[in-house]
Amino acid sequence: MYKDMWEEHPLLDNIPEYPNDIPEWTNDIPAWTNDNFFIPQNENYVEVEKRVDPFDNELYTKDEFIEYYGGSIFWDMLCPKKVFRRTMLENMISRNKESLTDNNINYLLDKMIETFT
Repeated sequence: MYKDMWEEHPLLDNIPEYPNDIPEWTNDIPAWTNDNFFIPQNENYVEVEKRVDPFDNELYTKDEFIEYYGGSIFWDMLCPKKVFRRTMLENMISRNKESLTDNNINYLLDKMIETFT
């Protein structure tokens, strides 16, 4: 029944032809990539980690955090793993608050507080 209703799509028979003169990949990096992708040009290039200060949403290095806050405690609290864990715990609580008991919520809050140390 359905087999009789099936129509071939006209483009399925129309396979595109590819040119034979496609250039092969070379190891040479085109000059334009250096401007667009910031490829370091020397071996001594070191990327410095920056973290977001939640009070102004700006990125700062560890040295800048230490200089401003007088220590690395705040930098450590903003470790990406800790921030991710806090966010996930917060989502678990907010999405499931209707079905969680007080003990469940307190347990998750304790786990969230652990991420600040």
